[in-house]
Formats: sequence, structure tokens, C-alpha cells
Amino acid sequence: MKVLHLYPNLMNLYGERANPLILYLYLKNKGIQVTVEERDFGDEINFKTYDVVYIGSGLESNRKQAVKDLFKYREEILELIESGVIFLATGNSFEIFGRNIYSEASFYKSLGIFDFETSEQSKKRFAFDVIFETEFCAKPIIGSINKCTEIHGIEDHFFKVNFGFGDFYNSEYEGIRKYNFFGTHITGPILVRNPYFLENFLDLLLKRVKGEEVFNDKKREISNTGILNKSFETYVRRAYELTLLRLKTLEV
Repeated sequence: MKVLHLYPNLMNLYGERANPLILYLYLKNKGIQVTVEERDFGDEINFKTYDVVYIGSGLESNRKQAVKDLFKYREEILELIESGVIFLATGNSFEIFGRNIYSEASFYKSLGIFDFETSEQSKKRFAFDVIFETEFCAKPIIGSINKCTEIHGIEDHFFKVNFGFGDFYNSEYEGIRKYNFFGTHITGPILVRNPYFLENFLDLLLKRVKGEEVFNDKKREISNTGILNKSFETYVRRAYELTLLRLKTLEV
């Protein structure tokens, strides 16, 4: 199994490098031969050789460089996403897959894989802890958001907001889930802080690799497939429950 980690040196804020690392550790623990390959700006990339593609959050200027670098792969990326290949984009990296990114002075085109637009301003950053819900996992999702953008035009939302900030101020929804593309501003990193979500994500990945039909499979209960290493399971789930409890006190 091959995992592609895009732009690990420049799109790596908020501990996001841990997302592909935990995928590697849990897959290896499952007895699966797995490699994580890193590709940075200017590197040649054969997207079709990978089972899952990951890109993390970065500075707004680095996000712009990523758009420029990925544009030559646009049609290949679109084809893979529409065929159900798994993509995970966290932080501001998922804005790359929309249509346009507007700033206060100008705008530039992004990949246009999905029909949403991003507006960016420099006066204020929105920094929140969050609690979200998703059909993909029976348990709530926790994490952090730190951004200076708002997003409009998403039709296939990933999360419903219970607490915190969504696509824009007072939005009830956040992120995008279409086919097997997962895009969210949540950082923290999301796979490390949410063991139930991680387990379902890994279950989806393993079924895809085995050739099982999981295309656009949205509604999922906790899989309980034993993917998580038992020596860590109690600890990571306890850490999740304690954090969720703390955030719920803030919610009130």
C-alpha cells in the first residue's frame, strides 16, 4: 500500500505531518506492507500509483505555490477523485480543490475540482476549538481551526457544526466529502485526535485496496475491526473522551 504525502516541508503547520505517520503506524501494525512517499514542489508525481493522497495545512503563500504546482495534474487528480481514490486535505489545503481564491486585492484560480470559492482577508484570524458531527463516524469529531478565510458554495458537506466555526461565520456546516475526498479545516491533527474517525478511515482504505465497493460510502457506524493497536487503544480513546468533555463544557 502506498500513501502520498504532498508538500511535507511547506504544507506542514499544526503537527499535520502526524496524519500520514499514524496511517503508516497502524497499517504496519495490521501487518500490511505500507510506504509513505513524500513529494515536494517541483517533484514529478504519478498520482495513479497511490492508494491514498494526503496534504496538510500551510501558510497562505505556500498554498498559492501548491495550486501552481498541482495545476498540471488537474485532470489526473479529477479522474482519480471521481473514481473513488481516497484524498484527505486538512487545514487550508482543501481550498486548493475549489474554483477561485479571492484576497482583498486580487484573486487566483485554484484547481476547480469542486464548485466552491474561498475568500481571504488579513485583518483577523478565526481560531477555535470545534466539535463536529459526520455520518462517516458515529462519534463526534474534535479538533482546532485556525484560518483567515471563508468558503461558500459547498454542496456536499462533510461536517455539521455543534461547536465552533464552520465554512463561514454562523455556518452550520464545514468541509467537503464527495466520493472519497475528505476536506476540512480541522487541524490538530485530525486522525491522531479522533481514534474512531481514524478507525473508519482505515477501514475504508483497506476495503478500497481489497477491491470492495465503498465508492461514496457515507453512512458508517464505528467499524470495530480491530485496526487500532490494543496497547494504544485505551490511551488514545481516553484522551479523546477527556478532550470532548472539556470542549462540551466550553460549548455550554
